[in-house]
Amino acid sequence: MMDNPTSSKTWRFLRCRLGDATYCLNMTQVRAIQRVDQLQRQTDDRGLVGWLTDAQGKFPVFRLSTLLHQPDAAGRRRGKILVLKTQSWGLLVDRVESVIQVATQAVFPLPTMLRNPAMDVFEGVVQYGDKMMLALSPEGLCPEATMRVLRPLPTEHPLDMLYAVADLAVASASRKKIILFTTTAEPSLTFGLSLSQVPQILHPLPLMPVPGAPASVLGLVEWRGVPLPVIDLSRCLGGAASSVHGRLLVARATTSRLCVGLPVHPQVSIHDLPLAHHVSSQPVPLQETLLRGTFALPHTTLVIPDIDGILSSYHSCPA
Repeated sequence: MMDNPTSSKTWRFLRCRLGDATYCLNMTQVRAIQRVDQLQRQTDDRGLVGWLTDAQGKFPVFRLSTLLHQPDAAGRRRGKILVLKTQSWGLLVDRVESVIQVATQAVFPLPTMLRNPAMDVFEGVVQYGDKMMLALSPEGLCPEATMRVLRPLPTEHPLDMLYAVADLAVASASRKKIILFTTTAEPSLTFGLSLSQVPQILHPLPLMPVPGAPASVLGLVEWRGVPLPVIDLSRCLGGAASSVHGRLLVARATTSRLCVGLPVHPQVSIHDLPLAHHVSSQPVPLQETLLRGTFALPHTTLVIPDIDGILSSYHSCPA
């Protein structure tokens, strides 16, 4: 686990690289850094690459790429070994970078929808400068751990409160408007949300993939200083994968105030309510329990997704 933020105003993390991705480790979890040429080679399908021996004895070393189910160059012999205190084992990474110091306000819990009980390998999200990094969990990564317990990262504020602060005040008039958007270039369905549920529509932000996340979760972006999960709306509703990513629509749940990013077609439209419509009698190829309703409009079917239900479904279901 990470240090408790109540005991210090800052935390120190060691940054490490794996391919193009940067991860970090709480410095209290790192015992030493060793060269890879000191490794006694031995491999297995769990990611074991060999053994190291130091003053505290002999311990196994595992490849981070395998533990994260990420591609790795076969027979790679470069990198650094992070010797961890938890159960005395080592982690092979591509490169070790600097130790950074961040304020407690820059450390966030991992959004629940990105957590995978079968692969609980991240403790949280760390913001450093204008970038965010995933904080590795040695307890969740270690293949030899006898017990894996989901431990929420202690932070100063829960994410729903942070999202509420990041959200802009919505004028009451926006509750009488609806925003229409699509997720494909040639849509057969149009999605709609109350304008009061849409704090912002912006150009796509740099996306950070999260290994082990559900297939419908595309990754994480930094939005107004808060980690924002981005999902494929169509896919999480049981439909086809979205084919366009021209804009990022930030959608807010109506009860929890949690927010999520939705890649959408660049052309969106805002309309006054009520819209001329009638209840659609045609079934839609989506999970109806996650919809608030479907309506027939000229030339298209309007689908109202239940953002609260969608977020709750991630909270209760494994990846």
